Amino acid sequence: MGHQTGAVARANAIVTFTAPRPAHVFGELTDGLPTLAPIGSPDEAITSSLGLNVITAKTSAPLVAPRVLTRTKGASGTC
Repeated sequence: MGHQTGAVARANAIVTFTAPRPAHVFGELTDGLPTLAPIGSPDEAITSSLGLNVITAKTSAPLVAPRVLTRTKGASGTC
């Protein structure tokens, strides 16, 4: 990847519409997370031609049960 020369303005955040592009997620363009602002785009516009999906804490939280606070990590299983 090329290096930026001269004055560089860094954003505190990125707001994108419809769906994030790979550069928003992987490009290290900002220290913050990209924010998605839905504007009512049809599903066909949101489907990735690269077959990519962004997994966020919000989308993965329902898949993970909360750990009982009194359990040790050893009692919670292994990977």
